[in-house]
Amino acid sequence: MEKRYSYFLIFLPISLVLSCSKPAPPPPIQPVPSERQLAWQEMEFYAFVHFNMNTFTNMEWGLGAETPESFNPTELDCKQWARVCKENGLKGIILTAKHHDGFCLWP
Repeated sequence: MEKRYSYFLIFLPISLVLSCSKPAPPPPIQPVPSERQLAWQEMEFYAFVHFNMNTFTNMEWGLGAETPESFNPTELDCKQWARVCKENGLKGIILTAKHHDGFCLWP
């Protein structure tokens, strides 16, 4: 009986150690995202601002034929935009600088 007990005391810790080891994870099947791609996924809540001719012509899609004089942001308050975004938990703002209709927000 004592011999059995000795075997039990010897093999119990060994079996516990062996059963606790983790198997290696399987190799990835598809491409693994890069660090930059993972960081992009962390930016879940951003604002996209499309400030263009359509803001002043009340059209959803511009055709590119609007006169440049129509773009007249006299009461523009970008700080208000940033404040609202920050108050609502957005992490950043992305401004669309060039639009499909050819309008650009640079000279």
